Amino acid sequence: MLSTLCIVVLACLQVFSASLVEEINRNTFLTQGQDWEIESGLILAPTTQENNVLITVLPLGDGDSTIIQCPDGDVILIDMGQEASSPGWTISMVQSYLRNVVHRITTVLVTHADESHYNFISTVLDHSISQNLDRIILSGYSRDYTDSDFNIWVNQRANIVEYVNYQMPCITDCVSQPPLCRNANGTIKFKYLGANLGNSRYGRGTVLLLQTVSQSVFFPGDSEGLDIESLMVEDWQRVGKNITATHMKLSRHGSKAYSNSEILIKAVAPQIAFSSNAYPTTPFFTPSCGVIDRLLSVGSITKRSHSMSYACGDEDVGKVKQYSNWPYEIYTTSPSQYQWQLLTFKLNI
Repeated sequence: MLSTLCIVVLACLQVFSASLVEEINRNTFLTQGQDWEIESGLILAPTTQENNVLITVLPLGDGDSTIIQCPDGDVILIDMGQEASSPGWTISMVQSYLRNVVHRITTVLVTHADESHYNFISTVLDHSISQNLDRIILSGYSRDYTDSDFNIWVNQRANIVEYVNYQMPCITDCVSQPPLCRNANGTIKFKYLGANLGNSRYGRGTVLLLQTVSQSVFFPGDSEGLDIESLMVEDWQRVGKNITATHMKLSRHGSKAYSNSEILIKAVAPQIAFSSNAYPTTPFFTPSCGVIDRLLSVGSITKRSHSMSYACGDEDVGKVKQYSNWPYEIYTTSPSQYQWQLLTFKLNI
């Protein structure tokens, strides 16, 4: 008998309020080993309202995708890809979710040219989803993108393609123009905090900050290199501006070896942190327990009113630590080895 393994995390994010974990007791996601299917029409998800922004992180395993739904109907897709043979949602599951829950995408933003962040785009964004698409924002250089299907898809839409390219640090606010949430009257801003800071395809990625009146989310892409993170923090501090955020998406699934340095976490000082999850398909067993320790040590992580499951890994020895009563506002798309969950955050504006 197939068991139901669906948890939607609804972080109702008043700055000081606790998050709510809602277990949906119906056969939405079905599992048998690592073969996942999705039944069309059975997906439950919160909807945007006039006073909030909805942020959803899809459980793609060793891959990444975040969907931002604006109250005015604009929908921003930040990355969409997955490593081959990775556990987690398949292309067909993602397509079903987009068609039945999201319905449309108006902007695609690729943080960097790692195929696991963009190789689903040309397939899942079929006509019914992409007919309202009017901006494609890429990072780095066109030569960085090696997936042929993606390049064909981009070339067919060349008139709406743009690249993030500016000098750091910005003296002005570095706000994306025109606004990605076009009719929010300035209450929702997307700021570019970093771009083209390094020489690799990861280092040429984009670091983004979403800001509402009272809350903010730090999106690092897959920024690679502790020196790059330090450079970005120092650049902004030198012009007298901070990069604090109430929420922080961890870089590279929460890797300790390449990203998420103490200096960056201290500068962002998040109350809530979240990440995609790469184990058990990679040797890194991320999110790293070492990064979680950094968050609890130098971040401003708050506690939840109800405990939940959580798992982190030790990259050095290749082991996973499983917690059944996790009390902190730190979330992952895979709280245990064969469990996948959407992470959904509501930000008030």
